[in-house]
Amino acid sequence: MQDTQSEAERQYRRQPSHLDASRSQSVATSSTCIKKSKTDPEVVICRKFSLLTIVSLTIATPQVIWLLYELITGQKMNVNFAAVAMTLTAAQPLIDCSLIIYMDRPIRNKILAWLGRKASPLERSVSSEREKKVQELCRTVLTRPLLTQRLTFDRYNTFNQRKKHPAAKMSDDEDNDLDQFEDAQDSPNSSPTLNVDDPFPHIPHKRLSTVSSMASEDFAKDLPSFDKKAIKALLENADETLDNDIRDVELGTEYFLNSRFDDAESLFLAKYLSSMYCTHAYAIISVLKARIHDSGCHSLMTFEPADLDKAFKSLKASVYISSQIRAKQSILSQMSSMVGGLDKEASRIAGLTRLQKHAELNFAEAYLLKALLSILSDSSMVALVREGLHIKNAYGIFQACYRFVENVLEEAETSGKDADAALAQAGVDEHFLTGVLHGVGMFEMIFSLLPGRILRIFEMIGFTGDREFAISRLEIGGGWPVHDRSIKGTSGRKASKAASSGRRQTIFKIPKVATSTSGGIRKFICDLNLLAYHVLIPALLPLPDIDLAFAREILDAQLQKHPTSFIFLLLSGLYEKILARPAITASRLEQVQQYGAEWKQLIDITYWEMGIAKAIMLDWSGAANCYAHLYAVNKWSKAVYRFQQAACMYQADAEKYKTQVDTMMKEIAKLTKKVAGKSIPVEKFFARKSRKWTLQGGRLLLPGLECLYIWNGFDFMPKEHLYQALDLINDALRKLDSQLPPSADQDKPPYETYFDDLCLARFFKGVVMRELAMPTSVTLIPMVEEAKLRPNTEQVNDLKDAARALDFIKVVAPRIHLDHYILPFSRYEHGRLAMRMGDYGKARIEFQAALNGGFADDEDSSGWRAGSRKYSLEGSIQIRTHNALAKLEILEKTIS
Repeated sequence: MQDTQSEAERQYRRQPSHLDASRSQSVATSSTCIKKSKTDPEVVICRKFSLLTIVSLTIATPQVIWLLYELITGQKMNVNFAAVAMTLTAAQPLIDCSLIIYMDRPIRNKILAWLGRKASPLERSVSSEREKKVQELCRTVLTRPLLTQRLTFDRYNTFNQRKKHPAAKMSDDEDNDLDQFEDAQDSPNSSPTLNVDDPFPHIPHKRLSTVSSMASEDFAKDLPSFDKKAIKALLENADETLDNDIRDVELGTEYFLNSRFDDAESLFLAKYLSSMYCTHAYAIISVLKARIHDSGCHSLMTFEPADLDKAFKSLKASVYISSQIRAKQSILSQMSSMVGGLDKEASRIAGLTRLQKHAELNFAEAYLLKALLSILSDSSMVALVREGLHIKNAYGIFQACYRFVENVLEEAETSGKDADAALAQAGVDEHFLTGVLHGVGMFEMIFSLLPGRILRIFEMIGFTGDREFAISRLEIGGGWPVHDRSIKGTSGRKASKAASSGRRQTIFKIPKVATSTSGGIRKFICDLNLLAYHVLIPALLPLPDIDLAFAREILDAQLQKHPTSFIFLLLSGLYEKILARPAITASRLEQVQQYGAEWKQLIDITYWEMGIAKAIMLDWSGAANCYAHLYAVNKWSKAVYRFQQAACMYQADAEKYKTQVDTMMKEIAKLTKKVAGKSIPVEKFFARKSRKWTLQGGRLLLPGLECLYIWNGFDFMPKEHLYQALDLINDALRKLDSQLPPSADQDKPPYETYFDDLCLARFFKGVVMRELAMPTSVTLIPMVEEAKLRPNTEQVNDLKDAARALDFIKVVAPRIHLDHYILPFSRYEHGRLAMRMGDYGKARIEFQAALNGGFADDEDSSGWRAGSRKYSLEGSIQIRTHNALAKLEILEKTIS
């Protein structure tokens, strides 16, 4: 077989199993060579194994599935690759554990050799006497994110015990396993991680040190032991202590909102496992405190093992306590609920006691947090699928609880009964109700922001996205009057089909049923969701119904109650940011930093926003210092921090810092991570930019401005800084023009990426001139007022100049060599420009072109097939354009 290998296959064998489209030719060549080996005796034995077991050696990419299917069956594969991959990944963890035990070494090594993979200690066969224990671990793998280090460390203990007892014979392979493990622990220069060629790449590569790889009970020594019998005994009086527990949580929440984080944590820890609500609150704090961990494998995003285990352990405790209080459902009852739908589930909620209703809510919240944390900590597709089902379960509970509340209110209205009395009689208090409203409001708001084609996929599995409904529910939960959006011109926006069918917009007030000092322990979360919509999201997306006056009202009310609140002071600083007042933002962030010293993660948020504020003011050195600090102390995205630090240093003084910047750029590709098995888009973008730096011999065009654009910095830049940015752009254009003599052949530019740089500079110029003529901050007004907003003669001329700069890109786009993202983003920005000029027809054409990869359906792409070429940040442009179109539809209705 080795003699028949082509050079293409040898190249393929040296690559990891994550195949991409660029390797398709070598994959096909490999297939031919593998077919020639079907008479090999070991291949015949391989056919006896399940297809799922063999394919579980890989991440089940379509190309590898195709190869192995032909190897085993000798037949062509004519099935839906996506469906096969989904089926395979759903069973991978359990299959992989079975593979460790049952697959013979020669067969496994043969397959690994064909795939160009190396065997690691984890996938070598284990001794028969340990088979039972490993099988038990297999059965729990779907709920144990730390399986890898458990298996490996447990094997180390077993081997070590056998080595201490000479009577127990040890195989050569087991002895080698132990030696490799001990060498990894003793080596001061090597990171004790799993081999990067591990044939189980969907299992996180965790450190194997004796400290971080211990069992979970050793991870969280500060937590009380989890005794199910004792917990059941404590919960016998939970109904009687519910109000006292809620008061404790209200006090702890006040501590938290006033930046007394340690006091809040201590209060909740004191009643951990003895109170449903305090256990749940402590679990939430544990999740917030989980720190990112440098695993030694930069392709994976992992948490500190101790923090991760504490978070999972506390969430598991919250889920367990809530499930003990919830009403038990038989299998028949569950099937009946599935058939009966939401109304059937609402009837089930109606039959619960007040305590059980609270348990239902806590269960949904803890389940949701546990699912999100699992997705972040486990990079496999199976985790995404499994936890997606858990998220759907939590969503269904929120929806059922809300339908139950609506039924109670409708019955009260029909019978003429007081709503507060009806809710109290039904076992509903303000604490439960604010939780339901924040749950349904949060889900509906998030899904309403997604592009229509993506939202339709989620609708198929039961999710809905209705923004108007979401905001009104959050306003009720926050204790605010529901705003009449018809006055501001934002009503009538189309919701998702599933949401618009049968959706009831019931208006009511939060009742005062229980003794409460907060109006509901989740009331502040409703306020945070509203501030996220009116303050945070507008910094990234063009939303149609921003209400800055309402946002200011929420902030003032919360800061009056919590004057030292880290969270609300931070939001007040970001409020100044979207008003294009970065100097005030920076000052406010410095004030905020004194209140978050107990939690370094919170301080890091201020440094991130400070870096953006400094960059908006073109203080490149100040911005670089912020990103340098984040790179040193924070591990969320070192690739982003490093690139932005390098870009700002280069922008500050290209000659002075060129050597340092060159070193930093070479680090970017190694620093990128994955979440749920997928690369982070902005990290991938910066990695491509770092490769362009190398390709161009250590040079990028205006990288600081490019970073600024990615985070929408131009939209919130004061006029004086816009003029400074325009000077930088014009200087860059003059240098580019000077490199292209008048008689030069357009097909032979001065360098390969010349038109990339030229289009990028023109793109920046168009955006900056548009903001100088009509800044984004003046459009953050009600739709009925924005529809009347028209530029004067001077502004029209400036906007036309901006449009010409953006139109230039459409003409030159086919000559772009690397930065293909510029074209669709330029069409999107041109659509925003046309919308400000009142030319809504032109705006729609530009937005549709942006969604189609940069060209409208009726336009000649001149060699660049519309929508066929992939480009960076495609998801970002899809979401931005979707929301811009939503705003455009409202403006069109307003003037019609």
